[in-house]
Amino acid sequence: MSHTSSDLRVGGVAALVGGLGGLVGNVLHPTPPAETEALLRVVDAMPHCTAIHLMIVVSAVFMVGAFGLLVRTLESARWPAS
Repeated sequence: MSHTSSDLRVGGVAALVGGLGGLVGNVLHPTPPAETEALLRVVDAMPHCTAIHLMIVVSAVFMVGAFGLLVRTLESARWPAS
């Protein structure tokens, strides 16, 4: 199976978007307190908490896709026989 340069571009963009999205999502994510009541107060005070978690999950999906394209590209590479 032949892989075009567009496959590599899509994988690179997916890795970049996933990495940057995960970085931004984790920077914006607050450190959870140890006590349950304090944690619930923090979550209640942050209306954008769901959006942050969604960004982290979508970033993980992009990274999985990027690694899948990397594996597919490496499988088709010809390695010298040892």
